[in-house]
Amino acid sequence: KDILKEYSGEVIRFYLLTAHYRNDFNFNEEDLIASKKRLDKLYRVKKRVYGMEKSVLNKTFQTKVLEALNDDLNSAKAIALVDEMISNANELLDKEPKNKNFKKELVANIEFINDILGIGLEDAYKYFQFGMSQETIEKIETLIAARNEAKQQKEFQKADAIREELSQMGISLMDTPNKTVWEKL
Repeated sequence: KDILKEYSGEVIRFYLLTAHYRNDFNFNEEDLIASKKRLDKLYRVKKRVYGMEKSVLNKTFQTKVLEALNDDLNSAKAIALVDEMISNANELLDKEPKNKNFKKELVANIEFINDILGIGLEDAYKYFQFGMSQETIEKIETLIAARNEAKQQKEFQKADAIREELSQMGISLMDTPNKTVWEKL
């Protein structure tokens, strides 16, 4: 029960999927932290394609994941394929950030992962708010609104001070064309 205060059920599910069901499973927090970091990468990729429509799923990726799962339910291998897909996606998105066709395919791949493994289901921005009280979230949102107002009024020192205050609270800001998004570090 204590672990559920620090980690979402999805992080625990991801952690359990990294081990084959026939192997002995030794629960340890170090591996749980590593699993959370791996799941964080999926959600960061998901944020990079936020708002995009999906297109056609990459059949090679789908086939490999299904083959892994059909091989005695080898979820560890399927998760390794997800890690590889994330790594390749980040490389291509860094090289070609405006490649809409790839982004749409990536959305389809992520949806496939959601459906088949039950991970990556949450809103990409809400995921990083796990464990925060509603009061804290509201305070952060209020500070972000004040920062945005300061930027509009060209009060950049005030905006920077608010960003620094949020950083001291362990909050990272990302300005997008539509809005400012944040995550807990």
